[in-house]
Amino acid sequence: MINNKLIISIFIIFIIFIIIIFYIKKKLIDKFNINKSHALFVLEKNSASNKDTHPLRIYAYTSSYGYMSSTNGFGGTGDYGGTYRNFEEIVNYYNNIDNNSIVGCGGHCSATLQDYKEIYDVRDTSKLLYPPDEINNIEAGNILEKLRKDYLAKPIEYWGEIIPTTTTTPTTTTTPTTTQTPTTTQTPTTTQTPTTTHTPTTTQRPTTTHTPTITLITLNNQEIENTNNSILENINYKLLFNNNTLKICNKNSNECTIIYEYIGDSNNIILILNKEGYIEIINKDNNNILWTTKKNGEPFFNISNDISYYLILTENGELKITDNNNNLIWSNITQPTTTKPLITQPINTHSNSSSNLIPILNAGIDLLNFFSDKNYISERGIHFNSKMKGPHTNIYQKNFSGTSNVYSPYLHYNKNNTDNIV
Repeated sequence: MINNKLIISIFIIFIIFIIIIFYIKKKLIDKFNINKSHALFVLEKNSASNKDTHPLRIYAYTSSYGYMSSTNGFGGTGDYGGTYRNFEEIVNYYNNIDNNSIVGCGGHCSATLQDYKEIYDVRDTSKLLYPPDEINNIEAGNILEKLRKDYLAKPIEYWGEIIPTTTTTPTTTTTPTTTQTPTTTQTPTTTQTPTTTHTPTTTQRPTTTHTPTITLITLNNQEIENTNNSILENINYKLLFNNNTLKICNKNSNECTIIYEYIGDSNNIILILNKEGYIEIINKDNNNILWTTKKNGEPFFNISNDISYYLILTENGELKITDNNNNLIWSNITQPTTTKPLITQPINTHSNSSSNLIPILNAGIDLLNFFSDKNYISERGIHFNSKMKGPHTNIYQKNFSGTSNVYSPYLHYNKNNTDNIV
C-alpha cells in the first residue's frame, strides 16, 4: 500500500514538472520570437499590372530568407496583395488590425502586431526591428510609422495617388410652423375682436459639401475627347476641354482663362497627354497638330524609363507639367507661349504655286527681306539685303549620350548663341 502511494506521488510530481518545463520553454520562445517568422515592411511604387489604379504597394522582406527576398505585404484594396490607391487606405487598414492578429505577408509570417514590439533585428540584436520614436511619442513595433517615413521620403507627385470622388447628399432642415390659438376677452357691454398671433415659418436652405476631385494625372498617352467633363478639379478651379476650347475656370466666379481655342469646321478635336512629358491638341480628321506644349527646338528626348510626368492643377489655378523629381517642365503661367506646329496648309489657296512656299517658311526664310527692294541686279552681279539669313534647322542636342555624328546640308551653327543649337 505504501509503495502504490509513493508511485502515484512520483507520477504526479513528474507530470507537474513536465508542465512547468513546457510553460517556461513557451515563454522563452515567445519572448525572443524564435519560432515566429516576421517581416520588414517597405512602401514602394507598384510595378504590377494594376499600377494605374493602385500606385502604392507594400512589400514584405521576410526573416525566413534573411530579409533578402520579398513578398506581398499586408492587406490591400486591389487585385494584388498589399496594393492601395492612396496612403489613407493604408492607414485605415492598419488601424483595424487587432494586436493579437497576425500581420500577413503572403502567408509567410506568424508574428502578431503585439509581437513586433519585441522583435529584434537579427542583423543587430541590440536594436528593435521597429524602434520607438520617443520625440513623437510613438511606441516600438509601430509598422505604420515606418511606412509613413517611406511615404514622406518622396515628393507627393512621385506616388501618383488616386483620390476617389465622394458625393455628399445635401441635408435639408425645416423649422416647423407654430400657430398660436387666438385669445378672446368679452365684457358685458363690449365685444373685443380676437387677437391672433402667428409665428412665421422659417426654412433653412440645404447645405451641400463637395469633396474635391482628382488634381493630378500621370501622362500616359491618354486621348481626351472634346466633352463637357472636367479633366482636373480642386476646390477653386477646374480644367475643361469642351466646345473646341482648353480652359481653366474659376468655380466661384465662373470666369475662365482660355489656354487654346480651335476655330474651324472639324468636330473631331482631341487632347493627348503624351507620356514623354508634353500635351497637345490635334485634329483627328487629318492628324494635324493644332497646339502643343512641346518646343519646336526640342524634337528629340533622351528619356529614362524611371521618369514619369504629371499634369497638375494647383489651388491658385496654375496648370503645369512636372516630372517625378518635381522638376517643372511647362506652366501656363511661367511659360504661356508654346511652339506652333510647322505650316502644313497653303497660304493662298487660289495660287497654283502657293505650296512651294511651305518648305521655304518651314526652313526659316525671311520673305520680307527676300522680296525687299534692297535686292537688285547690277552689272557686277546679284546683290541681296545684308539682313537676309540662310535656312537653318531647329535641331537641338539635349541630354544626348553616346557617340554620334549628324549630317545635314542645312545645319547652321551660331557660335555666339548659348542655346546649344547644333
